Amino acid sequence: MRRSRRSRKDIRSIISAIPDNVFLLNYTLDNGQLSLSFAQPYLDMSKPYEILCRSAIVRTLCQIPEVEYVSFLVGDKPLLDSNETPIGPLNDESFVENAGNEINTYTMTTLQLYFANEKGDRLVGERVEVRYSSNMSVEKLVVEQLIKGPITKDAYPAIPPETKIVSVATKDGICYVNLDKGFLEQGYDVLEMVPVYSIVNSLTELPGISKVQILINGETNLTYQESIRFETIFERNLDMIEET
Repeated sequence: MRRSRRSRKDIRSIISAIPDNVFLLNYTLDNGQLSLSFAQPYLDMSKPYEILCRSAIVRTLCQIPEVEYVSFLVGDKPLLDSNETPIGPLNDESFVENAGNEINTYTMTTLQLYFANEKGDRLVGERVEVRYSSNMSVEKLVVEQLIKGPITKDAYPAIPPETKIVSVATKDGICYVNLDKGFLEQGYDVLEMVPVYSIVNSLTELPGISKVQILINGETNLTYQESIRFETIFERNLDMIEET
């Protein structure tokens, strides 16, 4: 079958997502998590190109049935974001579908968030309009806004401000929120259920999310404030919301 000149030109215009000087040192696959260790030149990519490269790798490898998440390392150290925080495990839903010059665009959205009430024993709702990068998932945006705290005087922060986000990903209706150990600190005078359901009730306001699991540096075999097991997959709790 004869190919057209146009099809050959289109093929030549496709380039590899991974630069020639970037190569894989080793990899491990354990319980659905694939860890990739790249050589030091990985860090030489520009930020926009690195995001595209990372997205291409994750989207491609997550098509393998045995691979649920992909983690990136440079040598033996985790890949860090611009805030020097480990990026953590990613799946194909960790990236917003953008192309070309849309990589750095911004958009507006309205979020229904839940923060602590004045007594610290219930949640109060706050509806906010947020401008955010289109390269960020709305799930991660929600968690970021909860850590920043409320903007109204009738709501109070519930999550310790030193909490860092490792990763946020959604699969089969469950949002997996992976935080660092800062979340375990007793940041505010609130009941132990309030920070947990601040996250759970806020995320389950989003379409497609019905449950939430919280992890600390990828681990679930922890107990929060000596009473809440992170092995639990949480559902929305309307009883936690203060009546108005």
